[in-house]
Amino acid sequence: MRTRRIWLPIVSVIVALLVVLPTLIVIPMSFTGEQSFKFPPDSWSVRWYRSFGQSEAWRTSLVFSIEVALCVMALTTVVGTMVAFGLRGLPTRVASWAQSIVLIPIIIPTIITAISVYETFLRWHLSGSLLGFTLAESVITLPYVVLSIGVGISRIDPRLAKAAATLGARPLAVFFKVTLPLMLPSVLTAMLLAFVASLDEPVIALFLSTPTKQTLPVQMYNSMLQVTDPTVAAASTILLTLVTLGGAVALVVVPYLRRSRRGTRT
Repeated sequence: MRTRRIWLPIVSVIVALLVVLPTLIVIPMSFTGEQSFKFPPDSWSVRWYRSFGQSEAWRTSLVFSIEVALCVMALTTVVGTMVAFGLRGLPTRVASWAQSIVLIPIIIPTIITAISVYETFLRWHLSGSLLGFTLAESVITLPYVVLSIGVGISRIDPRLAKAAATLGARPLAVFFKVTLPLMLPSVLTAMLLAFVASLDEPVIALFLSTPTKQTLPVQMYNSMLQVTDPTVAAASTILLTLVTLGGAVALVVVPYLRRSRRGTRT
């Protein structure tokens, strides 16, 4: 038993390094002073970040990606909360079937979803629009939000809501003053998951993109097909930084909210 306790952290660290290190190689490559990719770089420069900032195509794709991610985060958080509460109110067997239906977008390959969305949105003239990207990426992001918020709801004592209702609070007041503060860590986690998943989604975005409306992953893909220069590495580092910041917020803020909630109870 003691040997297992020693080896488990070691194996976990090794696996984490194998997963993370190949991704981190792109960071020093983005600071190269050369005209092409080379690791390790012979010279150092921020010229490719200047190239990223001076390019209207790169700037536009980054801004559009953030806009889509924020819209997806807002939409899936609202809809996911309602779905999670709806599943909680169903009988156990019906809820399990309904949850399986909600999780279908995770099971189906993204390429199939992308083709279906492309066919439909092309007829509805939604390709290349903010609404089209938001709706399409919300489909594959919603299951993660429902699962996260569902876990938060399951940890709430239902007697608290009943007590508030008994004291005269209306349903909306019970939700905003009792239920929502208790499930806030799960809601925040779901929001960050939705934001990161949408920001880093390449397949559906590739099908819905137009020459004037592209997300950052699609712009990176198109740039690799046309001109291979370290600007792509700079864009990758920026995207990696945004995703890492989202994860850092979840690691810092969510535990803080949970501790403060426990302190309020005591």
